[in-house]
Amino acid sequence: TNTSLTVECTLGAEAPEDCVAINEIMYHPFMPEASYIELFNRSTTQAFDLSGWRVNGLDYVFPAGAVIQPRQTLVLAGDRFGFGQAYGWAVGVFDTYAGNLENGGETLSLLRPGPAAGEELLVDRVTYSGALPWPAGADGAGSALQVIDPSQDNSRLANWFSDYQPAHT
Repeated sequence: TNTSLTVECTLGAEAPEDCVAINEIMYHPFMPEASYIELFNRSTTQAFDLSGWRVNGLDYVFPAGAVIQPRQTLVLAGDRFGFGQAYGWAVGVFDTYAGNLENGGETLSLLRPGPAAGEELLVDRVTYSGALPWPAGADGAGSALQVIDPSQDNSRLANWFSDYQPAHT
């Protein structure tokens, strides 16, 4: 006898606002032209089409066909060659941006196209600074600001660290 089974999934698609975040910021690198930001998709199952998304503060718009896969990172660098010289060529740079990361700090916003023409929806926003209480070492000492726990709110200062270790004299 044949038996049929119908499965109805009631789970909705994950929202990009809950999954895609700015995960790392190298705003004042030790080596010239080595600045970058890294995005992270914390979803375990869903890729996101970034076509038309914009990073306010970097003068960057993602091209058509740009996708971030589940549990993957995506690096945007100020200069591809400078990035490779500073961090090695094994880390892939998705693209380069025309703007500059401000050494003293700024607000970076990741925006996606909204349902209406010209409308943008906020996916993520981080305001960083080169001054305390932000972690020391990220301001010209060769260390990036990095998210401690990607499952937590990255707008909280306490969720960022810098792996800078000052030389002991």
